[in-house]
Amino acid sequence: MLIQRYSLGNVVRYGFLSKGNGIIDIMQIFSIIKEKEQVNMDIINLTINIKFCRISYHEKDWVERKTKCDYTIWNIISGGLALQINDQTLYAKEGDVLLFHPGDTYKAWCHDDDHCYFLVTFFSISSGNVIDILTQKSTAGLYTNNFVKEISIRFCDEYTTCHDNEDTHNLKLYAAFLNFFADLSSQFGEQLPFHTSSDSVSDQRLHSLLDFISKHVESNLTVREMAEFMSMSEKYFSGYFHFHIGMSPKQYLTKCRMTHAIQLLSDPDNSISEIAGRLHFSDQYSFTKSFKKYYGETPGRFRKQHFYVHNAVTSSEYL
Repeated sequence: MLIQRYSLGNVVRYGFLSKGNGIIDIMQIFSIIKEKEQVNMDIINLTINIKFCRISYHEKDWVERKTKCDYTIWNIISGGLALQINDQTLYAKEGDVLLFHPGDTYKAWCHDDDHCYFLVTFFSISSGNVIDILTQKSTAGLYTNNFVKEISIRFCDEYTTCHDNEDTHNLKLYAAFLNFFADLSSQFGEQLPFHTSSDSVSDQRLHSLLDFISKHVESNLTVREMAEFMSMSEKYFSGYFHFHIGMSPKQYLTKCRMTHAIQLLSDPDNSISEIAGRLHFSDQYSFTKSFKKYYGETPGRFRKQHFYVHNAVTSSEYL
């Protein structure tokens, strides 16, 4: 267990990194907000779970159209990137940071360069029973200023250093991400947002639904149960979901399961057949076929290529 103290301006954070399950618990966050000479203090319990972290490299002809299943951060390392989301186009450059919420549907491509590459981090964050605290704070958007560039470059450098040290990189990378995220939180509200205020009511309903799906990714969730959660008929719900998310509920659930499969593969105690069962595939063959269709390689090959296992501690090459 590693205990650290994080200070940023008037925000002091204490937390520990749990070696067993890869979860960072910030046991106390003392946020002291000074406004009109008044001081308010909140004590919040947070849990941050980093699901996946790796460098993604793309050539100039790369185009990606996706809907995010998790909170996701892109730290732009090199090249230019264009992002089309919610009828607007944003341009990110080296040092910029993009923060996505679950359900964000976008189109991305290389811009003005023959390549672009960036560090991708999938994570979840909750406070007590509140799962979507970032959504409530409208934190999705493009972060671009000198301070963001400084902390982003530092985090990417720390990622490289941690990646080169197999014995300690797991915990060190979690600590590096925690520091980076604490710094980035000071910029919440300063970003170029993905969403406008007119989207807020619809967003709240969608994010509640997506959180419901995320929490039941290992259950045999049906479209009817999703529709009931939204108090809609199954037919109306399917059309509503496709209109807002850009894919059918079943397609989205498959994407969530494939993302969760990566997290399960990072634990050497989970056999591929067990993972197939937990994700409610009929058998290992069906799971392997779906996984290969989604990621371009089998679960076994993906595990060997992207994850280290040593000393009973799961250490992904990228986590």
